[in-house]
Amino acid sequence: MDVRDVAKIMRDSEWNQQNETPKSRIWFSNMLLYVQNYGWESIQVRVNRKVPGVYSPYHDGAFTAFTLAQILNCKISDIV
Repeated sequence: MDVRDVAKIMRDSEWNQQNETPKSRIWFSNMLLYVQNYGWESIQVRVNRKVPGVYSPYHDGAFTAFTLAQILNCKISDIV
């Protein structure tokens, strides 16, 4: 799946539409930038393990593959 396709899905997702905080766009942008530079494999981290520059409203730290799968309504294996 191309990062641009994921960006469109996430942009239109219910999660993104309902999120009232402007920081959600910062997290979203940082995640896409990180993925483009380092690849999807680098996102597959455990909860509470930090990935620099990638933030999640669900955890104090990393935007995990698990979180992305929840947002995109797909399996973790579809992402990484």
